[in-house]
Amino acid sequence: MSVTTDPEKHRDILLSFQSGLEAGVVDASQVVAWVDMVIANDPEIHPFFADLALAGHDVNRLLSVFGEHLGAPQQPIGYRVLLGALYWRIERKEIAPADVRSGLVGYLYTVAQVDDEERYRLFGSEDALSLALDGIHGTVDDAMHQLKEDLSIYSGFLVEHPELWSSASASVDAVLRQEHAAREARAARSAKVQVNPPRKKP
Repeated sequence: MSVTTDPEKHRDILLSFQSGLEAGVVDASQVVAWVDMVIANDPEIHPFFADLALAGHDVNRLLSVFGEHLGAPQQPIGYRVLLGALYWRIERKEIAPADVRSGLVGYLYTVAQVDDEERYRLFGSEDALSLALDGIHGTVDDAMHQLKEDLSIYSGFLVEHPELWSSASASVDAVLRQEHAAREARAARSAKVQVNPPRKKP
C-alpha cells in the first residue's frame, strides 16, 4: 500500500477534518489514527504531517497546525460529510448530547450552512433534544435516538474515504426525493378533503 504525505493529495479529507474538529463532530483520536496510517506508509514524511503527529490528541494544537498549513477553517467539501461524522460519533456514544446540540446549531447550521430542506428534516429531533436538555419536555435518550435515526441517511459518509462520498450523496438525494414526494402526496390528499369535505348523513 503506497500512501503519500503530500497534503494536496488529501485536501478534501484535511478540510473536512479541520471543519469537523472546529464543529466538535470529529474526535481528535480519529484524526490521529488517520495521520498515523498515512505516515506509516510514506518513508518521506511531509512537515505538515509531522506537525500533526506532534500535536497528538490536543484539539487546539491540531487546529493550529491546520490553520498554519491550510488557512482559516473553510466551507468543507460538503456539510453532509460532517453530518455523517456526527452520526457515527452518536452511534459510538463518543459525544455528549450538549455537544451534539452545539455542533448542530452553533456550527453546522451557521458556518457549514446546511441546506434548508435537510435542516428541516432535522429540526424536529434537534428541537426535541434542546427541550430535553433544558428539562422542559421528553428525555435526552429518546431525543438522541430520534436524532440518530434522522442522521442515519448520512452514515455512508466517512471522512477518511472521500471515494465513497459521491455514492453516499446519491443515496441521500434519493431519500430526500422520496420524502418530498410523500409530503406532496399528503398535501394533495389534504387539499382534496378540504375542497370536498365528506357529507353528513341525513
